[in-house]
Amino acid sequence: MSSFTQIRLESYRYINNFCIGVLTANEQLADSEQEGWRELNAALRTALGESEKRYKVWPWWQWVDERYRKWDTLIPNLNSECNAGDGDIMNYFVEKFSVVEEAAIPIIDRYEGT
Repeated sequence: MSSFTQIRLESYRYINNFCIGVLTANEQLADSEQEGWRELNAALRTALGESEKRYKVWPWWQWVDERYRKWDTLIPNLNSECNAGDGDIMNYFVEKFSVVEEAAIPIIDRYEGT
């Protein structure tokens, strides 16, 4: 499997459509990697729940909560939170990443052979 699999926060097409997920840079899998890829997909869905629409480079992903998806309206509050060192927006993303990483990293390691 690709050794470039990562957990990402990404905007889909524009700044008001953020999602979090597991991304791999390897769109072209060798025949020998196909079974591992299917197993990775299944294991991620088992651990994290169903994914949004599947793409080859995103074996698992989901939209962030609607209230945190539109960053153009969040930037002033996020700036205040950064200055304060805490806040609802920061806590949401820390918790979201923690849940995903806790479930996904062992699965990624297992299928990438690290």
